[in-house]
Amino acid sequence: MKKIVFLIAALVMLAASPMGAQTFNGPELGGSVQCTHQFRDRGFVNVGADLRASLPVAEWSRLRAVVGVNGFIPNGFDRYGYGMVGITAEALPFYVFGDFGLSCNPSGSHTIGLAFEAGVGLSFAITDRWRLYSELAIDRINSGKLWKSTAFVKAGAMYRL
Repeated sequence: MKKIVFLIAALVMLAASPMGAQTFNGPELGGSVQCTHQFRDRGFVNVGADLRASLPVAEWSRLRAVVGVNGFIPNGFDRYGYGMVGITAEALPFYVFGDFGLSCNPSGSHTIGLAFEAGVGLSFAITDRWRLYSELAIDRINSGKLWKSTAFVKAGAMYRL
């Protein structure tokens, strides 16, 4: 676990280094809706949402913070909330991302646990300030000693301040 935290801290420090002349230029706020699928006996599907903020730290990288809920429909799906911070590496219009943070699962044996997610995205600017994006990823959360995976597809919009 210490290695993972160290690796994430090193990536954030690298992205925030003086190599990017545009550091802290154009923060963005936005959100998305998501379709999620859990890999269990009967593969439950649900609909969730998130809110996010991102900050360009280099021409090819952004820091991001994401908070959300992976499902709203009470259909046997193990729903949880999460808050994560991470980094993206961009080769426009494509990007890869990795986030790390905490999950809150009231139905689990331990309410608070670790959360990780990683995936790929596609982003298009539609005006000077608005950007649409889509992501495909998988997360990993724990509740006590139990680890769960949820795959998701997101579609959303970001507004540059």
